[in-house]
Amino acid sequence: MARMSADVARHEDPTVHAFMAADAPAQVQILRGWGMADAVTLILNNACENRCFFCANAGVTSVPRSELTPWDRIARHLDGRPQGVTTLLIGGNEPALHPDFERALAHAHAVGFTHIELMTSGLQLSAEQVSRWTAWGLAVVAVPIYAAQAALHDAVCGTRCFDRLVDGLDRAHAAGVRVELHTLALKRTVHDMAALADMARDRWSARLAIAPLRDKASLFSYAAESLSPDELAALLSAMPPHVSLVGMPACVDPSRARGSAQVMDIYFRTQLRQYAPVCDGCGLQERCPGVVAARLATWGEAGLARPGATT
Repeated sequence: MARMSADVARHEDPTVHAFMAADAPAQVQILRGWGMADAVTLILNNACENRCFFCANAGVTSVPRSELTPWDRIARHLDGRPQGVTTLLIGGNEPALHPDFERALAHAHAVGFTHIELMTSGLQLSAEQVSRWTAWGLAVVAVPIYAAQAALHDAVCGTRCFDRLVDGLDRAHAAGVRVELHTLALKRTVHDMAALADMARDRWSARLAIAPLRDKASLFSYAAESLSPDELAALLSAMPPHVSLVGMPACVDPSRARGSAQVMDIYFRTQLRQYAPVCDGCGLQERCPGVVAARLATWGEAGLARPGATT
């Protein structure tokens, strides 16, 4: 998840950055406006150990200590918990690697947060950590997974991490933590998607959510990596019912379930979105997140339609 910053990248939504930078009471009001449950969101800025091809720039993989989220800001944000709000959403490049992460969990528990959703790579879910974190209220882990095959997942992540991820998810699931998984609609993994969805269901009682790739043009070719509208339609028509969508336009497979963990629903709002001319007057637009800008630039209105219209 993007860090809180006054500098908003061109592929990111400034309104969501404003939400992440807001104080706790203001965040609750913004979430209500988005139709989401009351919660406070804590963003921990620090480096991630993965090197995913679509994400790994210097601001993600090499964060100077001076730019880590300071403890006084963390504590002030948690201390601002509004009366009656007990859910805390934690995100960041990899929040579990922040030097004050466990201190933040303990403090959150002390001030009244009893239900914590953690956005994480899943690589820090050792037996000892899962035990400590659940005692402080960890209830949900929202984790990306890109394939059921180790080599394919690791190629997306740029590191050898699949075995650690699976082991960590096993521990979290065994401890009663709800596992929420999402993946990206990628050309390189499309052939493995059904197997991944079955693995998520059978191993962790989890529903796999498919999300659109966002654009970071300096890192990769969007057209080469992202599924075209026809390829996406073919994929979704072959997916079992236990697959949902997150961050997709509302007119894409509209009968399929939407959503993931709340922290991930917010994360996919950070991607800069647009609406195409075909979206004008669409009855689904109120609950539609829009279309990733790079998708419109690459394929235009293909695959988009108002209710009752053909693509």
